[in-house]
Amino acid sequence: MLRCLENKVWVAWLPAHSSHATQPLDVGVFSFLKRRYRAHTDELALLTDADDLTKGDFLECYGRARKEALTIKNGRAGWKATGLWPVDVTKVLKNPTVAIGAQEPSVPSSRPEITTPIKDLPPILLQTPKGGVDVRKRANILRKRRSPTYQTQGLFIRKLMKALDMKNTEIADL
Repeated sequence: MLRCLENKVWVAWLPAHSSHATQPLDVGVFSFLKRRYRAHTDELALLTDADDLTKGDFLECYGRARKEALTIKNGRAGWKATGLWPVDVTKVLKNPTVAIGAQEPSVPSSRPEITTPIKDLPPILLQTPKGGVDVRKRANILRKRRSPTYQTQGLFIRKLMKALDMKNTEIADL
């Protein structure tokens, strides 16, 4: 900060979690580039009735979108939309996606109660799983017990099974 002040550089502090609304390239250029690229890929998918893009298709769609989006006009529009030039701090403050003065969620002061004592759990749940099959067995036990843990963390368990299986396959290949 001292070096900035010595060189007459004024540092502007941005509200927390607001970079998506204060970056001129994100607001004016890249968001438009993303929309145009999607439009070109959707158009190509309708014409070719294909699910996957080839490298050539990607280059063609991206090239067309790039020519449309990377313009001086869009660059200037980004600076104006963020309120950086001409300077208008209310642009960011009025943006509905920027939370000014939002507080962090409060953390409970006491630990949540454990509804099932560890001694009542089947021994298999206390053992470290070796792979996706072991995780699947434990998930089925939780599901049969109608555990709230299974309901709230089912997606995590499925992703964990997939990750373990992929790592085990990678190790087997090596």
